[in-house]
Amino acid sequence: LWSLPPPATITQAYNEDIKQWKGYRFIKSEDDRSDTEQVLKKYYGNIKDIFYHLAASSAWPNIGSLDFCDFAGKAKILDNVVNISSVDRTFIAATLKVTESTAPSNGLRRFEFLEILVRLGNIKFLESKIVKTYAEATEKLLKECVIPYFVPEPWQEFRNKQLWTMDVNDIFEANLTNLKQIYGNYKTPTKGYMELVDIIQMCTADTAIAMSEKDIAFCYGYSHMTVINEDRQWKKYLSMEFVEFLEFLGRLAHARFKNSSAEMASQ
Repeated sequence: LWSLPPPATITQAYNEDIKQWKGYRFIKSEDDRSDTEQVLKKYYGNIKDIFYHLAASSAWPNIGSLDFCDFAGKAKILDNVVNISSVDRTFIAATLKVTESTAPSNGLRRFEFLEILVRLGNIKFLESKIVKTYAEATEKLLKECVIPYFVPEPWQEFRNKQLWTMDVNDIFEANLTNLKQIYGNYKTPTKGYMELVDIIQMCTADTAIAMSEKDIAFCYGYSHMTVINEDRQWKKYLSMEFVEFLEFLGRLAHARFKNSSAEMASQ
């Protein structure tokens, strides 16, 4: 079954990200670096949700540069101190590879998203001498800009209030055999799961959903479970398990009929 990431899973994901991030390359004070990592840990739940929203809207499972610049504007990071050029430079620095990885990357990965927020906090608040440490700058950026001004699409709240209900469960149960058959139609002898290309095929060519590929791709990305180690488990981002497929259908219906007053089960 699809599982809600318990606090231990979130902590594990944070620990894996911190193992990979390059804070040691630019935060020279070990105390400040440790304090900065604690700030990231404190707000990691918010950061993770924002990352998944942006990645699902962009170059899943990464965030492209143009989409990140758009986010920087919406999150009130851009101002007379932090301009587009600053964002572009930090994007390049955050995505600089210093270790070998087999994970595909066409933008910011999750641990790199942590890094770029710290780098931008530095430019906005530390270099301008508003604060004295990276840790203070990072917390100020998160508390005053990112979290209040960029609210991601409900991730867990959608499941709790809309998807995990008896009515929706009854719909899935009644159609489970057909849904498994549909899911199985896109599997091959060498690929036992659905991919984004299959989802797009199903929703645009094989059926008449009347939704854009961008909206379909967002529902696909947002239906994935938390991946703890992006470096070793990156293939989980590019495949969709059956339980994730069920959530995808729920999110797709919700997005398709978002202006409808009908209950989720009816959608």
